[in-house]
Amino acid sequence: MYEPASNVPESKNKDERVEAPFSIRGLLRSRQALLVHFNTPQSGHPTGFPEDLRNAKNLRGEHLAFSTIRVNDHGPYQVQRFEDANGGGSVGLVVNIEDEGSVLRVCPDDGGTNESRGLR
Repeated sequence: MYEPASNVPESKNKDERVEAPFSIRGLLRSRQALLVHFNTPQSGHPTGFPEDLRNAKNLRGEHLAFSTIRVNDHGPYQVQRFEDANGGGSVGLVVNIEDEGSVLRVCPDDGGTNESRGLR
């Protein structure tokens, strides 16, 4: 469930609040979260680690899938069952995004790059 970040400026009159524009960066910061593109063997990349992450790092103008990782999340090797992991991998690229137009689609679970899934 979306909870607005505390980015609503205080007003002199408590009944009169001005809502700040939505910010992806603000939402991630308020939740202590990062966007990470993981190296995952199940992704079907024609190249393996580390070449797949090098390729991802150098992409320009291409779509790339990311996971939202929070402070207390666990990777696949920190849990008993893979399904209990919050992250899809253990090695990845942390990205810094622009607010406007950077995020094209979101999915509440592991949607990967499949455009027919979730709330895209």
